[in-house]
Amino acid sequence: PLYLPTLLQPSQEALLHRSIQTWGISTLRQQIHARHVAKVAFYADESAVEVLDSNGLQRRVAIFPGVAPILLQDLRSEKLPFFVVPERPQAPSVVLAFARGFVSMLVVILVINALGMLDQFV
Repeated sequence: PLYLPTLLQPSQEALLHRSIQTWGISTLRQQIHARHVAKVAFYADESAVEVLDSNGLQRRVAIFPGVAPILLQDLRSEKLPFFVVPERPQAPSVVLAFARGFVSMLVVILVINALGMLDQFV
């Protein structure tokens, strides 16, 4: 059973998202050159980067596409690891999920009918 207190509590993902500290681009560049950055992950759309600093804290930096080449140059000059996070696939719509389920049910009914067992289920 689903209890009301669990419905009112924020999701773990929301709590995690709020716990991530933000930096500006200039702060990120300073920290890269000061060797206080352990790893960097670029979002595929180049809207932000996630930074893991040398203390193990995760930080988010909002960027724009023109800054990405500069950050890549900084990371390469300091020999720091980085990667691009692939985009999340779009979740299928409810209508599509319903249609798939409905078609699957019809296929099962046709198979049961073809085996001559439909009279046993009705």
